Amino acid sequence: MSIDTFPSLRGVTWQSADRRTVFKYGMVLPAFLYAVAWIVYPMVFLLRLSLSEGVGGAFVGIENYVDVILSPSFHDAVVATLLFAVPSVGLEILFGTALAMAYNSVNRFERSIQTVLLLPMVLSTFAVGLMFRWFFSSNLGIINHLFGTVGLPEPVWLSDPQLAMVTVIVADVWQWTPFVFVLVYAGLQTIPVSLIEAAKIDGATRLQRFRYIILPQLYPVLLVTALIRLIMAFKGGDKIFAMTGGGPGGSTKTLTMLIYENAFSFLNTANAAAMSFLFLVFIILVSNVFIAALSRVNEAR
Repeated sequence: MSIDTFPSLRGVTWQSADRRTVFKYGMVLPAFLYAVAWIVYPMVFLLRLSLSEGVGGAFVGIENYVDVILSPSFHDAVVATLLFAVPSVGLEILFGTALAMAYNSVNRFERSIQTVLLLPMVLSTFAVGLMFRWFFSSNLGIINHLFGTVGLPEPVWLSDPQLAMVTVIVADVWQWTPFVFVLVYAGLQTIPVSLIEAAKIDGATRLQRFRYIILPQLYPVLLVTALIRLIMAFKGGDKIFAMTGGGPGGSTKTLTMLIYENAFSFLNTANAAAMSFLFLVFIILVSNVFIAALSRVNEAR
């Protein structure tokens, strides 16, 4: 076999091939070093810390993990995290999809509507928490003022364990529904108009067109959007901290808030590291579930 068999290799010498290899790996090297410095090393350090008594402490094996798993505060934080994240993301997917469908049929004032819809997403999450804390204030809040105006009872929103969780969910849905709206609206633009027009000609109603044509086309977008928002909601805690501080009675204290409390308030860095590593494993498992579902959807298509 000669080089004539591969015309594209004519003129290529070992020296030029080596230069190309060096250049190729040299371009990737900064990203690799960045990943090692900011992803791999912190994860290794976190794992090592979770298996010791603390920074520079003796090796204790899985003792910290046992303490964390048996801790009632850890169980309460996991439940609070799920009670916050799952309903929030579910409502955001529902409202964001509805907004995208409605906006897709609007022909006038598109830019004005889009600006209004995207405004909550660009605000600071802590600022949104402070804003909704004022909204739901028992004495000065606008919500109770409106309730009192129409003769309804005025709940103590942020001091009731069940209502406090409702308020933080409302705040999160208000802020991040526009994020879902943007992604779903982009997905709507990729659906061929010919499919919808053909369904109209065949006599399909608007609900049937959405159920059998639009929704199946949006499955990948909805799965990716739900995954991103779940990860964001699991990690989010600044909005809740601004609204309730984790109270009342720890009813809104999420896992990230508990980790922060253990690490910086109680200086129990080993337990905080163990919680963080368990949290990381949980997020990886949830991500793999969504990725597997996304692969099945793509194979079915």
